[in-house]
Amino acid sequence: MPNWVANKLVVTGPEDDLRTFRLKAEGPNPVGERVPLTYHAFIPYPEEYARIDRLFYEWEQLTGNPWAGIGSPEFQEFARKRGFDPAPKRDGFNSGGYEWRFENWGTKWDATNPEVAETEEGLVYRFLSPWSPPEPVILAMSSQHPSLLFRLEFEEETCAFAGEATLQGGKVLEFVKWECEEEEV
Repeated sequence: MPNWVANKLVVTGPEDDLRTFRLKAEGPNPVGERVPLTYHAFIPYPEEYARIDRLFYEWEQLTGNPWAGIGSPEFQEFARKRGFDPAPKRDGFNSGGYEWRFENWGTKWDATNPEVAETEEGLVYRFLSPWSPPEPVILAMSSQHPSLLFRLEFEEETCAFAGEATLQGGKVLEFVKWECEEEEV
């Protein structure tokens, strides 16, 4: 299991531009679900990995276990009916998608448990990311939506590090990262 980073992303700017951003951020994610925030909307996950991930996701929904019977005649037939011959032995994430995500998103998985709220601050997204904040994704958001201001606050769950970043127009206006102080008991 990774150490989780809690992220709060506040997006401000003209109302029409915020609406456009929110619609884009909603996805769908690489397995086709509509979620409040997916990195895939800003830096698309390659179809070669997403296609295999969708197969394993569908198999998991059917069996309740993504690895149930991999290699079994049932899985082989399931995969063959969906255009895989032979059936893959690993999902897209474990077939190169893992490395691609770290290189392009700066983190292991897409936004986890994303939520969005419209507040007086603007659009406020809260989500988790494994190991690190998705810095390349936030930079891509700001490049693709230059009229909006992006403020990211993040903290690793054991408080090994925390920080804040402000971006606009594809430029980092402010970035501060610190190690948390241990509390004395």
